[in-house]
Amino acid sequence: MRAVHYLSILAIAGVFACCSKGDTGAVGPVGATGANGTQGATGPKGDTGAQGNANVVSQTFTASAWTYSNPQWYENFSVTALTSTIVSAGAVEVYLSANAGTNWTALPYTQYGSVANYVAGYTYGLNSLEVTWIYNSVGSGSDPNTYYSTSACLIKVVCIAPAIIKKYPGTDWKNSAAVAQIPEVSSVLKSMNN
Repeated sequence: MRAVHYLSILAIAGVFACCSKGDTGAVGPVGATGANGTQGATGPKGDTGAQGNANVVSQTFTASAWTYSNPQWYENFSVTALTSTIVSAGAVEVYLSANAGTNWTALPYTQYGSVANYVAGYTYGLNSLEVTWIYNSVGSGSDPNTYYSTSACLIKVVCIAPAIIKKYPGTDWKNSAAVAQIPEVSSVLKSMNN
């Protein structure tokens, strides 16, 4: 019996002694997808995003083709933000930039010259805006692009919904400086230079 036991031990030892690592075989096929793990912990709360504002909308236009019709230079724009609600019960502010949007001037305003002046203004209606430039001396003067030595002025129209008018009842809506102090308008004006 001892002989059988020794023979078994020798056989097992022989098997292990004969084994050696061979060449690596080909990669087998991809196995089935395992079960999903548990959901991880909730991450930290993100920063608060910028305040949105659907009650104050702005559009910017390039004024590159002024037309003269006595007594004024003018350019017309199609403004989708000038809805019937804005025209009838909202407020509209218009700005002009002669330096590619670096600085904006609220209209109406007067550009004082050494001999004569120019008066910039605007009128608006449903989906339309007309910006005017009037020379108050003899002749037609020059259009704003020529006056400011630029290829094109920029025009920005800011449309303010009636909800904002109601929210700030004591505001002089004809005073662009007062309107600029309204937080909802101020945020749009700040983004004009970005």
